Amino acid sequence: EITFTTPVLARHTKSQEINGTLYPTTAPSFNVYAWYNKGNAFDAGTASPYMTDVKVSYDSKINDATDGSGAWAPSTKYYWPKQGVLTFDAYSPNGLSGDVSATAADGIKVVGHEVSTTLASQQDFLYATRAKSKTSSTDGTNATYDGVDIAFNHALAVVKFQAKTMDNYS
Repeated sequence: EITFTTPVLARHTKSQEINGTLYPTTAPSFNVYAWYNKGNAFDAGTASPYMTDVKVSYDSKINDATDGSGAWAPSTKYYWPKQGVLTFDAYSPNGLSGDVSATAADGIKVVGHEVSTTLASQQDFLYATRAKSKTSSTDGTNATYDGVDIAFNHALAVVKFQAKTMDNYS
């Protein structure tokens, strides 16, 4: 079964929703695209879609884990092909505003995403560094449960300005 390790956040600015270096298990679900190649390396020119905009959520009981270690997985199971490799693209959160699409050549593309002017309503838009030429979920680094490593980056930054005048102009 294809699963994902707890995603790691690359260097970033602070955000409202997700802060730190680990994608929390309470964070919103993320979505994945996967591309299949018959050979042993990713080639965008010959890759075919394997997973298309699939929602991935945290499951604390995956693989009958009783210690709560869990993993991230799609609700519909996907399995590794017997031959060839898979390459993964991911974004977060699931339900990102705008139109999201992806191609093997260009990865994920978001059109029409609007950032809310209200800080509390802003979505923390993340995109993953492409995980290329994977052959199994066991090449991850999670000590308790292996999975495809997903490394997210923040696409936007939260910047909040406050100004104070020397005199009261109310």
